[in-house]
Amino acid sequence: LNLAESMQRIAGVSIDREGGEGQQISVRGLGSDFTRVRINGLEALSTAGSGTTGVNRSRGFDFNTFASELFSRVKINKTQSAQTDEGSLGATVDLRGSRPFDFEGFQASLGGQYGFNELSRNKDPRISGLISNTWADGRVGALMSVAYSKRTIFEEGYNPVRWEHGNYRNSNQSTAANNGTYGFCSPAGYDPQTPRNPLANETAAGVGSAANQARSNGWGSYGIDATHCGPGLDRPAATAENIAAYETATNAWIPRYPRYIRTEHEIERLGVTGALQFKVSDDTQLNLDMLYSKLDKNVREDSIGANLHRTAQYGGKTQIVVREAQADEQNRLTYGVFDNVDFRTESTAIEESTEFKQFSLNLEHRFNDAVRLDAVIGHSESNYERPVFSMVSFDNSNLDGFVLDMRNGKVPAMSFPFDLNAVDNWKWLGYGSTPVNANGTARGGNISEVRLNPQYVDNAFDTAKVDLTFNINPTFTLRGGLAYKDYDMSTQEYRNISYGRLSQALPAGVGVGDLSNTLSGFGKGMDGNLPNAWLVPDFNQIAKLLDIYCNCNTGTLGGDYRLASVGHFGASNNNFDVNEKSYGSYLQLDFNTDLLGRAFRGNLGVRYVQTRITADGYAPCTAANANDLSSACEPFFGVASATADPGERLQVGTRVGHKYDDWLPSLNLAWDLSDTFVLRFGAAKTMARPTLSNLSPSVSGGPTAYFDDDRSYSINLGNPKLDPFRSTNYDLSAEWYFDEGALLSAAVFYKDIES
Repeated sequence: LNLAESMQRIAGVSIDREGGEGQQISVRGLGSDFTRVRINGLEALSTAGSGTTGVNRSRGFDFNTFASELFSRVKINKTQSAQTDEGSLGATVDLRGSRPFDFEGFQASLGGQYGFNELSRNKDPRISGLISNTWADGRVGALMSVAYSKRTIFEEGYNPVRWEHGNYRNSNQSTAANNGTYGFCSPAGYDPQTPRNPLANETAAGVGSAANQARSNGWGSYGIDATHCGPGLDRPAATAENIAAYETATNAWIPRYPRYIRTEHEIERLGVTGALQFKVSDDTQLNLDMLYSKLDKNVREDSIGANLHRTAQYGGKTQIVVREAQADEQNRLTYGVFDNVDFRTESTAIEESTEFKQFSLNLEHRFNDAVRLDAVIGHSESNYERPVFSMVSFDNSNLDGFVLDMRNGKVPAMSFPFDLNAVDNWKWLGYGSTPVNANGTARGGNISEVRLNPQYVDNAFDTAKVDLTFNINPTFTLRGGLAYKDYDMSTQEYRNISYGRLSQALPAGVGVGDLSNTLSGFGKGMDGNLPNAWLVPDFNQIAKLLDIYCNCNTGTLGGDYRLASVGHFGASNNNFDVNEKSYGSYLQLDFNTDLLGRAFRGNLGVRYVQTRITADGYAPCTAANANDLSSACEPFFGVASATADPGERLQVGTRVGHKYDDWLPSLNLAWDLSDTFVLRFGAAKTMARPTLSNLSPSVSGGPTAYFDDDRSYSINLGNPKLDPFRSTNYDLSAEWYFDEGALLSAAVFYKDIES
C-alpha cells in the first residue's frame, strides 16, 4: 500500500494505521517522535492528517505520503554511531531512491494492479513505472520513476471517544464549593448531591451575579434542586437498587461518547523521482536527486451516539439517571441502562493534502587511494493543508431507556429508545430552540453546531554536510565531518467565531427532512445488535443553505462564519513557528581485524552538536488589557462573543530563544563467531529534541466555568526552554544466517532516558 506497510516486516518495527493504511512507525517501543528519517542522506519530515482525530504537528514522519516503489533501499539503524545524524532515540531510517548507475545501460519497467473493495464498491487502480539510461560509456546517466494509486477505504465500527472516570470532573474541582456540578444525577437525598443546588447568591438573584448572567447564566437557571436534576427531570428515588446503580457508574470508567461510525477515505497518491549522475573523472562523481510526492485525501464520517459526558451547562451528564450498571474487575463499565440521555447524529467532512519536495546535490571525490570526500547540500519541504474540516449535527434530547452492553467482548451493542430514521425524532437545536440560555446554549439538551476548523502545517529543511574518510591502513579507517541543518516548522489553525456555540436558526419552511439523508447497510460482517440505518445530516445541503464557507458574519445569531486563528480561544496555541539551527561535527575510528581467529570489526567515535532554537507564538489579547492575562485572553465565545470582531484583538507576538550542546560518544562491535553466526554489541549516548508542540510559546486560555463571583481559568502554553530527551543505550544481539536469504536473530536492549 505504502512505504510504512513495507517497513513493518523489519524486526522491531511496528506501524500505526490511519484509514486502513500504515502511517507512522515505532521502533523498539519508542514512538515516531523519536525516529529520524533521512532521504538520500538528508533529514526530512513529511506530515499529514489523521482523519478526524487530528493533525500531525510532531516530529513523527508520515510514511503514507509515499509509495514504496519510489525507493530502492530502506535501512533502519537501531544503534547509533558518531557518523549518523543525531536526533533519534529509537532508530534512524535511511531511504534512497534509484539512480541510473544502479543499472547497466537502458532499463524500463511498468507495473500495475487493480483492486475492488466489496464493502465500498469502489475500484482501486495502482500503476508504477521506471525508465533509466546511461550514455558516454557509462559516465552520464538519467532516471525517472512514477507511482500513482487511487484507493477508497471503507471503515465501520464503534468508538467510545476516549474513556473517563464516572466522577472525573467532580474529583478534579479545585474547591468544595465547586464540587457536584458534574457527574450523573444522584438519587434524591443522596449525599453528596450531584448536580448540586445553586449557590446562595444565585438563588437570590435568580440567575446569579450580573457577571455570571452574561457568562454562564448561573446554575440557578437549570432547574436544579434537591428533587430535580434539570427542568422537570425528577431525581430517582433513593432505593437500594438506584443507589447501587448510581455508585457503580459513578466509580467506574465509562465511555465518554459511545457511538457507531462509518468513515469513507478517498485517497489519491502520486510520486515522482528523478536522478542525474555525472562521472566527471575517475575520481569525481556528481549525483542530483529529486523527489516529489503528493497525497490527497477526502474523508467523510457519519456517526450516531449517546453523550455521557456533557456538563450541566449543556443539560448533559448531570441529567442522566442510571437505572442499571455493571463493571468488570478493572472497574470498567460493561453494562448500563440510562434515562434522560442526549443523542446526536453527526456528519464530518475533511479535505486534506500533503505535498513533499526534495532536491539534493551530492559530490563524491577521491583525492587518492587513502582519502575520500563526500559532500551533500539539499532542501526538502512538506506542506500540509486541511482547508476543510467541518462538522454539522442533529440532536435528540432527554430520552429514557438507552442500553449500552459491552459484555460480549466484541462490538458493543447499543439500544436506542427511538426510531433513528424518523425525521421528527431529530432536531436542529439552533437559535430559536426552547429553552435557550443567554450565553447561547440550549438548556435540557445538546446544541446543534457548525464547526469549521481549517489547519495547516509546513516543515522545511536546508542541509549541508561534508564527510572526509582517511584509510590509515587495512585495519583502521578514520572518519570526520561537519554538518549544518536549518529546520523550520510553521503551523496555523482557524475556527469559526461561532464554533462551540449555538448554530443559527434554519430559514422559515426548512426542516431536518430537507437537510438529511439515510445512511444504510451499516454493520456488514459485524456481530451484535447493531442499527442497520439512521438519519444523517446532508452536509453539502447544509453548507450551501447556511453559506458556511463565506468567511463572513451573516448577520444572524449563531451565523458568524468568520475564521479566527490567534484570536480564538480554542485555536490560538496551535499557531506558532519553530526554527532550529544545528551545528554538528564528529570523529569516528573504524576497525576491521581478527579476534581469536574470527573477524572482529566495529567503530568508536564521538559526535558534538549545538542546537539553537527560536520559537514564535501569539497571545490573543484585547487592546485595553494587552498585558493583563486575567482578562485579556478570554475566548471569543465568552463575554460579548456574539459581537466580537477579530480586528478588535491584538495579535501579541512572543519570541523565545534557547541553546543547548550535546556530546554523544558511541561504540559498535561485531564478532563473527562462525561463518553463519554474528554477535553484536552497541553502546551510545543519544538525544532527541523536544516535541514541537511543547516548544510553542503561544498562549490560549480563558474562563472554563463560573461559580459565585469567581472564575475558573484554563491556560495552555508550551516551553521553548525545554532541553532535549537524552538517553544512554546498550544493545546486544545474536544473528544466525542459517540459509541463503534467511536469518534468525535475538536482541536485548536497555535505554536510560531522561528529560
